[in-house]
Amino acid sequence: MIERILFITLSNIGDVILTIPCLSVLRGNFPEAKITVLVGPRAFNIFASAKAVDEVIVYDKTLSLWDKWLLVRELQRYDFDLVVDLRNTVIPFLLGAPHRTSLARKKLKKILAKRDQHLACMRPAVERLNLDWNLEAPFDFYSDEDVRNMRRKLAEKKIDPADLVLITPGAQSSLKRWTLEGFAALADRLIREGRKKVVLAGAKADMPVVDGILARSSGGVIDFTGETSFRELAALMSLAQLVVSNDSAPLQLAYELKAPVVALFGPTDYRRFGRESGSRLIIRRDLPCSPCGAAQCLIPETKACLVGLDPDEVYRACIRIFGKRELFHAGNS
Repeated sequence: MIERILFITLSNIGDVILTIPCLSVLRGNFPEAKITVLVGPRAFNIFASAKAVDEVIVYDKTLSLWDKWLLVRELQRYDFDLVVDLRNTVIPFLLGAPHRTSLARKKLKKILAKRDQHLACMRPAVERLNLDWNLEAPFDFYSDEDVRNMRRKLAEKKIDPADLVLITPGAQSSLKRWTLEGFAALADRLIREGRKKVVLAGAKADMPVVDGILARSSGGVIDFTGETSFRELAALMSLAQLVVSNDSAPLQLAYELKAPVVALFGPTDYRRFGRESGSRLIIRRDLPCSPCGAAQCLIPETKACLVGLDPDEVYRACIRIFGKRELFHAGNS
């Protein structure tokens, strides 16, 4: 019987969101089990108020070896039945759980999509438990209160959620960000021709990027940057009719929320981190050098994979999701 589960996830917010399907499967199959999540400090807020989790412990990889050992000693007292470690540490073996993930993961590299890779990593650990992989408990990225807060905030700006386009222009790496001019041109056209309400959102660290977009736009763009918690941002995405985003943590959040998305990819591999369906589109330049995954652009045309993205092409992607009749007013139909 599985009574206690340790779920060891990653550090960066976007990476952690990609592991949520694993947690959802565990909670769906073991609704009565006590689940403890071990997570890096940056992503703590994803789990802090989540009903799917019973306890959250912060794992700081910068801890001394002695402090890490003390943490392991503390975890040994839990007597876990199952340990799923997506960080790939020796912790599962030190805890001696009867069901645990393996350190041998070479075969996983053949799986391109990172989300699927995490699920495949968990499979050997639970193969004797006869899991139903379709039994996924929904993860509560936001609450009803968060939705009410965002509805109130939108109402203060006279924004009807039925007209809301949310743009998240930030990204941890500048190499993953589309141009300020591109975002400004897209926002202007959505407002002018599409008669949409465009909201920019993100973390406080994204403020310089957003300020640059606002300075280049014709006006009418609403800025919520730095004004929402992680859970409020998730609630805002749930209300939006469309999310436009760089390859970033907000993009992965939008994917998990099943929001309509136009994703802008440059140097990172869209096959690993992107998803496409009728309401999820990927916009990228088909260049010999992209995707490269490099930390710095290696050709003279700096960021050619993103600088060359045409705002018209991105706008047409929005049209495909909304539908021409709904997006254009009568004069442009």
